[in-house]
Amino acid sequence: MRDRLYDAGYSTLGIDMRGHGFSGRSNKVEFYSVRNITGDISGIVKREGLKKYVIIGHCYGANIAMQYAAQHPEGLVGLIVINTSFKTVFTDWFRNLKFARKVFIKISEKLPKIGTPGQTDLTKYIGTGDLDLRRILATTKRNTVQSLFLTYNGVLSLNTEQDATRITCPVYIIGGENDTFFPPDTLVKLHEKIKGSKLTIIPNANHILILNNPEEATDDIVSFLKEQKI
Repeated sequence: MRDRLYDAGYSTLGIDMRGHGFSGRSNKVEFYSVRNITGDISGIVKREGLKKYVIIGHCYGANIAMQYAAQHPEGLVGLIVINTSFKTVFTDWFRNLKFARKVFIKISEKLPKIGTPGQTDLTKYIGTGDLDLRRILATTKRNTVQSLFLTYNGVLSLNTEQDATRITCPVYIIGGENDTFFPPDTLVKLHEKIKGSKLTIIPNANHILILNNPEEATDDIVSFLKEQKI
């Protein structure tokens, strides 16, 4: 996708969130808080001297991007969120079971650091489904077991419903028709929350459409950017 964006005249900067790729890790849940991750993005924007920029996020990264967009509108001229909504189907359950959440965190903080931090070669898994075991194990190994579980606390805790209503830049929502985790009806709900947003549901695409449908998704993104004169 980044190569195709570059060919269309857009430079890109890829960010590994905490606990992913080569970014830092910790055995404390607070390290992976949304506040810290949005702070990382803000720091990168300032360090790179970005005056006008677009943020693209997938799944949990898109949730982070929505909260960031609501809190840091300056300089942000576009937001593209892929395969996401303002919360997961488990969010309310997880937030309400406070004792279970505390237990989950304590267990996660004690988990062994199994795995070797780095980037997963996802080209091996093009065409796989949402719950492909080989791909899940490969990404778990690269993220490490402990950081993955501690990140899940953020995934299951985050609800960006209010943030979505405060986003002021142009927003494009992209999803897959066969997404197991965020089916089309959840994307429609997000679309309704963000006034003036654009929604595209790609036929026969699943939750990892950025891997399985990169050409189609990138063409849609470029079209949106052109429409917004970005």
